[in-house]
Amino acid sequence: MVAIERVVCLRVMAALAPTILAKSLSTLHIALKRKGPRAQGLRRRLLPLSLVIATTAPLLWVQPVRAQDAERQGPAVKTFKDWGLRCRESPTDQVTCYLFQNILLKEGRQRIFHVAVGYVGAQEQPIALLTSPLGTYLPPGVALQIDDGEPMRVPFEQCNADGCHATFPIEPATLEALKRGALMNVAIHDGARRPLEFPVSLAGFTAGFRGLREANP
Repeated sequence: MVAIERVVCLRVMAALAPTILAKSLSTLHIALKRKGPRAQGLRRRLLPLSLVIATTAPLLWVQPVRAQDAERQGPAVKTFKDWGLRCRESPTDQVTCYLFQNILLKEGRQRIFHVAVGYVGAQEQPIALLTSPLGTYLPPGVALQIDDGEPMRVPFEQCNADGCHATFPIEPATLEALKRGALMNVAIHDGARRPLEFPVSLAGFTAGFRGLREANP
């Protein structure tokens, strides 16, 4: 098993049709500087988008990539068992770091799911980004369950050329469950509305998250 890339055998009906990114980094940068009540609401809507931009933009040209090839094909990846930590510089000269893991098809190594955890701006609460392929049936969202814990459902927010994205702030109880857990079970639906279930390994998450905190003082 290649670290930070979990290989599973699933049938995925994904139509690969590129779309335009909903918001540009420049628009986001301006919005984050605004003041007043309306600006606060705008920031709440755009903060998850900034994590989408930071984590998915490099994936268009570096995925799939084996851990040992990471330094040759993109920003260096530090591996924590089944998780990787990557830091990259944004067009606004800010360094963004995120913890991530990819789920790949056994045949063809197509990426069918990407999970990333990171911090946005000065926010103290980490945000999770979940990405599934274009062609995913969106209404059910993403179902998550950490080991035998309480199930949760995260709605999709937008799709771009890299896939369809769902984000959520990680509450302290969820963060502790991720650190203590062994598996995060995920369920999405393909274009034919068939459920696809697979596990995301939590091996290395605790050490990886510690590295993320150190990279985002």
